[in-house]
Amino acid sequence: MKKALFLLFALIALSALSANCEIYIALTNFPAQAPIVDSFRYKLANFKDDDFYFDVEKGKVKFMQKNGDEEEKVDSRYSVWMQKKPADLVFIIPGLGDHYRNSQAALLAEAIYNAGYSVAIISNPFCWEFTQSALTSMAPGYTRADAKDLYHHIARVLDDINEEHPGKVKDISIVGYSLGALQAAFLTRNDVIEHRLNIKRYVLLSPPVNLIYGLTTLDKYYSIWRNWDAVTLTNNRNMAVGFYKGYSYGALRTDSYLPVTEEQASFVIGFMFRMSLGDVMKKIIERHPMEIFGEVSSWKQQEFEKQLERYGFQRYVDTFLKEAHPTIFATSEPFKHVNGICSLPAMANELKQNKNIVCLHTADDFLLNDYDRNWLKRAMGDRLVMLDHGSHLGYFCMPQALDIIVNLIKGETVSGPRPATAQPTYTYFNAYLAKMAQERAQEQAGVKPTATVAKTETSDSKPSKPVTGAHFMNTHTAPPAHPTESEVVAKTTQTTKPATTQTQSTAPVIVSNPTTPPPAPQTEVIDGRKVEWRLMPDPKDKSTLKMQRVDVESGTLWEEYQAKAKAEAEAKAKKIAEKALADAEREREAKEREEKAERDMIRNAEKAKQETLEAAKKPEKAKPKKTAEEVKKTVSKSLKKGGSARGDVKVENTAPAEEQGE
Repeated sequence: MKKALFLLFALIALSALSANCEIYIALTNFPAQAPIVDSFRYKLANFKDDDFYFDVEKGKVKFMQKNGDEEEKVDSRYSVWMQKKPADLVFIIPGLGDHYRNSQAALLAEAIYNAGYSVAIISNPFCWEFTQSALTSMAPGYTRADAKDLYHHIARVLDDINEEHPGKVKDISIVGYSLGALQAAFLTRNDVIEHRLNIKRYVLLSPPVNLIYGLTTLDKYYSIWRNWDAVTLTNNRNMAVGFYKGYSYGALRTDSYLPVTEEQASFVIGFMFRMSLGDVMKKIIERHPMEIFGEVSSWKQQEFEKQLERYGFQRYVDTFLKEAHPTIFATSEPFKHVNGICSLPAMANELKQNKNIVCLHTADDFLLNDYDRNWLKRAMGDRLVMLDHGSHLGYFCMPQALDIIVNLIKGETVSGPRPATAQPTYTYFNAYLAKMAQERAQEQAGVKPTATVAKTETSDSKPSKPVTGAHFMNTHTAPPAHPTESEVVAKTTQTTKPATTQTQSTAPVIVSNPTTPPPAPQTEVIDGRKVEWRLMPDPKDKSTLKMQRVDVESGTLWEEYQAKAKAEAEAKAKKIAEKALADAEREREAKEREEKAERDMIRNAEKAKQETLEAAKKPEKAKPKKTAEEVKKTVSKSLKKGGSARGDVKVENTAPAEEQGE
């Protein structure tokens, strides 16, 4: 009996444990480079059918919107791909700043459409198109209000689709990614209350958990440029534009090595989101002019845009959202108030109880921290699928990930290979990078690199897309073994002159032909500084020399100079940040004093006004009427002074009627 009870409790414990355990899957052959860089890979994915993006039916619904002091009808548009036979309809809600014609949303739509679903895409509420057409509040960003507008907008679009395609729509499902996934989670509450859509399935792709953490990260990425000098800023800005155009116009393959550093990639991401925020703010001010910006005319447009560039997401919340929802964000620090009411934990009960909500995320999404991932695991349990790589939406380029998304929509079991390690690793390009470094070192040393045989395509393989640049290796196989620098030098020595016996010494020693001078230093410019390749003592082994990069101005190794410059930049940034915090604190205190003085002045003015009104309401005391006897005495005094009762004093009989009779 005891053994049976023990087994029963063990089974219950195991079932509870499995219910609270996410599904962890290895994204096979994902070209992991670095989390912030891998996010760009979602832009590198290709349509299976190149005509799918253009074979779209565009629809529109009308909304009444206030534009200044007037109201006008505004079209809100959507994209839809309908199956010929009746099918479930999946609505896709894209991320921050994305509208209904976003190519990545269309790529996701193609995968869902090919699985037998009809698909519609609408703009995200935090997009200029939705802001000018379907938003009822002044500014987007308050997730509950945005979700309510989104729900009503989907209902209007569904009515329009049913009118155009009667009997073709069965059930409704929602797929949201990034900010659209967060908004999709909030839709559950609206559907429970209104029952207009009766949503069958919610699929959340990479939703932010802690909204403050995500927005602060984007602000931090954009502000990286403040640590750069003018030359570095110009170089990185040009790189950002070229890189953005390169991956946007199909110059790179999904498995290409992306020629961008993590710092540069961070800046590009921050810049892209800052531009989306600026577009939204312009539409807000067009609809609701704000005093702080004054009257925006065409000749002030450049100045106006420069002013908007100063607004990051935190300042947007503190300014625009506070004015749009004064009762909600009435606190002194509205940005910190966002998390409690706008982030995913505000929907914790719905996420735990609604079994129709499923989520796909990655273990290396830079918009999540470890606490967010653990919270998501506890809230979603086995309805959370976690990929080991893919960063923020970078997995869109992988067919395996798209298949997982389709299975989540269908409600089918999701499975896949387990990752080899608990934490993500980034070794995919190690062989390629080692080969590039080796070839470059050989070039600098004057040694011709060994020729390699390029990977040939089989007859049934598709031709690859054009690749720009000489360093885009796409074979990712281990490079042929090249001789090391010391081996090359030793071989040269053997063919020219026998090596002499060397005595042990602490001085650097290099095996080389003493009659052959070292190669002339190769010069290049990195981040605006002149760098030369020189024979220098190896930091790991001072007894040997090797070709290394040296900063010409300081005379130190380039790696040492970079480390020192980074430390100085961090110290400078810290000092600037501390000064900025101190200035902000002083400004806040001064502002509080001004606000207090203004409140006191208003309170005193109101008090004085109230006292004046109360004094005006009090009736004047009526003077008592004189009796006949008092009148006679007054007349008598006047006559004694020489006056005349007829001319000098006007006598009125003010005595009561009874006394007059007497």
